[in-house]
Amino acid sequence: MIAYRDELAELLGFESYAALDTHSGMAHNVERVEKFLVDLMAKSEKKEQAEYDLLKSDLPVGIALDADGKFNAWDIAFVKNAYKKKHYQLDERELAEYFPVDTALAGMLSIYEQFLGLKFEETMPDWAWHDEVKLLEVYDAVTHQLIGHLYLDLYPREGKYNHACYLPFRHAIHNEKRDVAALGIVIANFPKATADAPALFKHSDVETFFHEFGHAMHAVLSRTELASPSVKIDFVELPSQMLEEWMYNKDMLTLISAHYKTGKPFPAELIEKKIALKKFDSGRFVRCQGVLSLFSLACYQAGQNKDLDAITKDLSARYSHNIRFEPEAHHYAAFGHLNGYGAKYYGYMWSKVFALDIFYEIKKNGLLNPVMGQKYIKAILAHGGAKDPNEMLKDFLGREPNQDAFLDALGLN
Repeated sequence: MIAYRDELAELLGFESYAALDTHSGMAHNVERVEKFLVDLMAKSEKKEQAEYDLLKSDLPVGIALDADGKFNAWDIAFVKNAYKKKHYQLDERELAEYFPVDTALAGMLSIYEQFLGLKFEETMPDWAWHDEVKLLEVYDAVTHQLIGHLYLDLYPREGKYNHACYLPFRHAIHNEKRDVAALGIVIANFPKATADAPALFKHSDVETFFHEFGHAMHAVLSRTELASPSVKIDFVELPSQMLEEWMYNKDMLTLISAHYKTGKPFPAELIEKKIALKKFDSGRFVRCQGVLSLFSLACYQAGQNKDLDAITKDLSARYSHNIRFEPEAHHYAAFGHLNGYGAKYYGYMWSKVFALDIFYEIKKNGLLNPVMGQKYIKAILAHGGAKDPNEMLKDFLGREPNQDAFLDALGLN
């Protein structure tokens, strides 16, 4: 794959596939991406080391460091979970009791309605592939104009796609000759009620729905003249990542929660713990994502023959100071994003930085402020992929975007 893509880049006049791939993205060139990644790696190094020092100070039984004081890579998840369980005492099953599925879904849709100036009406579809599938009609709350349809296929069943995503069926088109409403589907696999227990969302389920529904709103509220102008890969996650932040806000969590027995909203002390946990492992998260992003770039630099183990070892020596390098791991063999995302794996963290910049700007004016919602639609969502994201960000923010919000949200400043 690497060899063929290098050949493709050469045929198209680019020095490397990385240059070709980033040229079509928001970043435009490899140099800008590398500077972005190296800068974030430096800013997260101190916090990552502090996190590893904490983990090393309280090792679970049966876990040992090597002679150089490094972890085996396969122990990290276990060590981290043991530390969180011991010191944060946060039981995700207890949290789920505050998110009955029907209550949480209604609350989340209400947030979208208030912020974006919409009205959702659930209808029975004339046709659907399963009797649990629902259909939402999406209206402008002021003009009452129908602007889209969304199928919701939210529960698991045999043979169904087992992750979460938004998929378009029909793209919105708005020009002098045609006015076509979007039609799409939000797919998830949330828990269902049983004879012994009600259907309850985990907090991660709540976050997942808010994320995928953000993709749906990006599609429904697009106002482009052509169908499906592709949103740049290093920007496409921004609207959804931005909206995830709603689910770490005290006021928003209160709106969507009600204990399935008592009806009480999500307790403030549990919200504080969730926010603290979000920052707990942020240094390591940024560094891990940075290494994967730099690896994907290195794979697609000029040249058809790459020693992927050597690239892995070099990045490990530069950035993974607390993890023992394992020469037999060959992690790239399971790194599926090397295919679909190519050299642009950096897009996840790239878009997260800008997503948080936008979120902080909205938060200053109120997360349910419909004026901010309309500004967000007009500056970002309505353009789909028809405008350079760099321009859209400046239009919304009124300035050049920066990393300040990202660093603050992850406790890196």
